[in-house]
Amino acid sequence: MCFWCQNSRIRWPDGWKLCVCLHCRMLSLPIRYLGFCQNIVFSHFRDKNKVEVDMVLESTGYVAGIEIKASSTVTSNDFKGLRKLQNAVHTRFASGVVLYDGEAVVGFGNNLYAVPICKLWEAG
Repeated sequence: MCFWCQNSRIRWPDGWKLCVCLHCRMLSLPIRYLGFCQNIVFSHFRDKNKVEVDMVLESTGYVAGIEIKASSTVTSNDFKGLRKLQNAVHTRFASGVVLYDGEAVVGFGNNLYAVPICKLWEAG
C-alpha cells in the first residue's frame, strides 16, 4: 500500500515496483519547503529532442535541476537531461540531483549528484 495515496503498488515493465504517486510526491517536496521563498521559480526543462529534467529551480540568477528515477542504481545516462540543462545555462548552473532508490550519495561530475530518496528524511 502506498503511504501517500493508499493505492497498491504497480509493476513497471522494467521490473521495478514503484508507487504511481512517488514521482509527484518527490517533486512536491521542494515546492512545499521552498514555496514560501518568493524569489524561487519552479519550472520544467525539455529540449526539442524530448530530453528533460523533472524540476528546475531558479533563484538569483542560478539554476538547479532535480530528476526522479525509479531505480536502485543510477548510471551516467540518467544525467542526460541535467547535462543538457547545465550546457544550456553555463555558469548559472548551481547543481543537478538525481533522486533514486539507492543507498549512497554518488558524484557524477561537475555539480551532478545521485542522492537516495531516503536522505530527504534523515536528520542533520
